[in-house]
Amino acid sequence: MRFKINNLEYAWVGNEIKHIDSANKEDSYYLDEGLNIPLVYCNGTVVKSYWRKESNIDESIIRDFFGSSESVEHYNKKIQLSKSLVLNNVSIDDEIQDYIILGSSSIVEYRVKEINKIIDLVYLDNNGDVLVGIEIFCTNKKTSKDIEKFNKLKFPVYEYDINKGVCYPISAPNTNTEEQRRIYSEINEIERNLSGVRIRIERGREYVCEQQERIKLENKKYWEETNRIEEIREDIMRARYGNSFGLSRPIEEFTRERRYLENQIREFKQREVQETISIQKQIEQFTRDESKEIKTITKEINQLEEIIKYLEK
Repeated sequence: MRFKINNLEYAWVGNEIKHIDSANKEDSYYLDEGLNIPLVYCNGTVVKSYWRKESNIDESIIRDFFGSSESVEHYNKKIQLSKSLVLNNVSIDDEIQDYIILGSSSIVEYRVKEINKIIDLVYLDNNGDVLVGIEIFCTNKKTSKDIEKFNKLKFPVYEYDINKGVCYPISAPNTNTEEQRRIYSEINEIERNLSGVRIRIERGREYVCEQQERIKLENKKYWEETNRIEEIREDIMRARYGNSFGLSRPIEEFTRERRYLENQIREFKQREVQETISIQKQIEQFTRDESKEIKTITKEINQLEEIIKYLEK
């Protein structure tokens, strides 16, 4: 395979691997982690920056580093994924899924003793266990025999298609699938219950809003009636101090109306206080029940997820 080393995007500087965008003339760069194959950084002005091999390095050394089948493009993507720890654009049945796989750390060229194979890259979880294996596809797809071996592993393997920029699962982990199906079924049931809790919460909020609106209307009515009492009082004052104020009804009629409205206001205020206290108690009880139920369901989900993690090991 003819290598275009000038397409190389990553090189070693000491114990760190760097992208060419952050390269400079001062540092010394190497193709390999052991710092045995030196590279020359060329800061292009007309063309983009690139690395080239030193003149005293034979082409065969470069070939040996990449092996018989790996291209520079394959190597670039492998290193890029190992550094980003993010696997997205997951395609299942030709549809891109809306989730990503995040690793805590990674290992390049991971040897799996159980199947005597080397996987291009694996992501590890926070406990240092393999989360997912990643094979890079540039020109040679994995064969059915490869996939048979991958199916014996306890973690899934994905193939990343450089040409399309998507990845897709090519194996399923060999775990207690019946037990996992049961647990996933329990999780789904809990999530349905949790959905019911959310619906009840929303209905409770709607009820509280309705009660608040009703209280606002009652308050408006209260102030309207209070203003009406003030008008009656003014009419009474006109009656006492002279007809020049334009009194149109007898004093007795105004007095009766005033007393009636005052009684209505007193009853309304008592009723408002009682209903406000009742609504507040309902809200407090609803909030306590809601919090308790959500905590219980969340605890059950966490316990089941821990069981799944244990079974996947």
